[in-house]
Amino acid sequence: MNSKYKNIRDLCRGLNDFKRGYHPSSNLVKDENGDLLADSHHILNRWKNYFFQLLNVRRRWVDNIKTDVREIE
Repeated sequence: MNSKYKNIRDLCRGLNDFKRGYHPSSNLVKDENGDLLADSHHILNRWKNYFFQLLNVRRRWVDNIKTDVREIE
């Protein structure tokens, strides 16, 4: 079908996917303790907590600097 429309790239991708076969993806995530999470609700909460901690580092860092500056003054 892809060769009819001269879409060679999609044709090659389709052939490669067919040759490789089906590879199921795993949806497992580790929590803070290293335990595996498989439930989608727990995985979403883990990602939420991970990004919350990741993106709010600067705020804690700035608060520590403000505290240090007040101590110096």
